[in-house]
Amino acid sequence: MGEKNAVLPMISILIRTHARGHLLRCALETVRAQTARDGYEVIIVEDGEATAQNIVEEFIPYFPVHYEATNSHVGRSAAGNRAACLAKGEFLCFFDDDDALLPNYIETWQDLLRKYPQEKLFFASSTELCGHYEADGVTWITQQEKVYSVRGATRVDVACNNIVPIQAVLFSRSLFDKHGGLDEQMDAFEDWDLWMRYASAQQPVVCDKVTSEFKTPDDPVLRAQRRQAFEVSRTSFFKKAEDYPLHTSMGEIADHVWYVDERQNHLREHAQEFRDAAYAVAGSACWRYTGPLRAFGRWMVRAGSFLSGARVEMLEQDPARMRTVDEYAAFAQTARESFPWRITAFMRRKRR
Repeated sequence: MGEKNAVLPMISILIRTHARGHLLRCALETVRAQTARDGYEVIIVEDGEATAQNIVEEFIPYFPVHYEATNSHVGRSAAGNRAACLAKGEFLCFFDDDDALLPNYIETWQDLLRKYPQEKLFFASSTELCGHYEADGVTWITQQEKVYSVRGATRVDVACNNIVPIQAVLFSRSLFDKHGGLDEQMDAFEDWDLWMRYASAQQPVVCDKVTSEFKTPDDPVLRAQRRQAFEVSRTSFFKKAEDYPLHTSMGEIADHVWYVDERQNHLREHAQEFRDAAYAVAGSACWRYTGPLRAFGRWMVRAGSFLSGARVEMLEQDPARMRTVDEYAAFAQTARESFPWRITAFMRRKRR
């Protein structure tokens, strides 16, 4: 593989971290597990004092790595931009210290660079792990998994939705030099803003292979706070995007509309199935038995919402009051992935 990679541009993995050595070590272990043995480097910038030097040195024997601390707090976007400036690679990718690269991550990028040598922007699919850390701050407990597929995605999709997490994008240094890096004034969705800028100039090449995992909290209050932060900044966020020119085609727009219509058609075609599933869950003995536990959980969420000031949208619990197929589908899926449903699984097995 070394001979094949000799003709490929180098890839720089940019890691921004802040006093989380225990997580940084886990992240670097996923870099060490890469099937690709050369053709890449790791640039780590710590936002603040140098606390991770010893951890970084553990990995020097395994891959080229450069570490720098800013010594004072500059923010995660500034740390990411500093890492990009230090990088030697012709292609760059961000990687946050609480996420994970699958072993095929670098190899997949290299295959794409070999297949599309003239392209400058690449998207890959990824998996969202929704859950929480154990008390040790390292062990992650996943409650739900969701694949973020980029199959068929175009620049129009980038403009409409935040479709790809930060570690699932590979971009040319030329895009960084011409269109800038992360906006250091933004407190949320700075990566989406960056992909908007790059996609306005370069149609992304998409790869539906899952190459990474990223974590999101299952705490509904924390999730609501994130949504609320976006709502607060949404007007200025999209106002800024008005300055990003987009040269597209009727076919590209048609592809996007077709994708949206396909999802709606799927919901309509299976509307009765989703409705029946919602009623089956709500009418089951398991769901009734765990009613007090769910009521307590909802009370805790409301209390947390009141104390934090974040507005939390509660899922409708009674199918009789649901009005749309989306509500039926969301209820059936969420209920079956919930803690009460899982702890009563033995009751359903016994009935069979």
